Amino acid sequence: MRGAGVQTPPFFVDAAAELYAAAQEHGLEGIVCKRLDSPYTPGQRARTWVKTVIPHVADVVVCGWLPGQGRLRDTIGALVVGAYDRTGHLHLVGRVGSGLSGAARRQLQQLLAPLHRGSPPAGHAESAAMAEAMWVDPQVVARIGYRSWTGGTQLRHPVYRGVLDDRDASTALLPE
Repeated sequence: MRGAGVQTPPFFVDAAAELYAAAQEHGLEGIVCKRLDSPYTPGQRARTWVKTVIPHVADVVVCGWLPGQGRLRDTIGALVVGAYDRTGHLHLVGRVGSGLSGAARRQLQQLLAPLHRGSPPAGHAESAAMAEAMWVDPQVVARIGYRSWTGGTQLRHPVYRGVLDDRDASTALLPE
């Protein structure tokens, strides 16, 4: 559909690999490939349009955790994670629950229990969801996968990948 304010972007036949590499180089979330004869249908998914997400990884420092609910009651539901800016100030950057297996939850509970503290180690945690957080000294570094940073300070779609025993917490940095 063409009309006022609508502009069709250029297309590149047989250039998916080059476009993917360019998107990766520019830190983009990914690319969308589609059949040239496939129309855009607002609000509907089509098999003729395929989004390919570029996987990103980051190291973050664990600042606390939120209790699980339902079958996860009495264990970690999500980690509250942070990263340092270039001046050394710690910022909360999100919550990570995806990717946490039962074994990972148990390992993290053992690792984090001796690091308990009464208040958040960073930023502000005024939201109602954070009222239940169990805060810890920011010493444990975790690797996460994610789609993008929103506003440069919040993780979008983070997924837990594991603890990094060989990293100092100060190496968990916000993107530049």
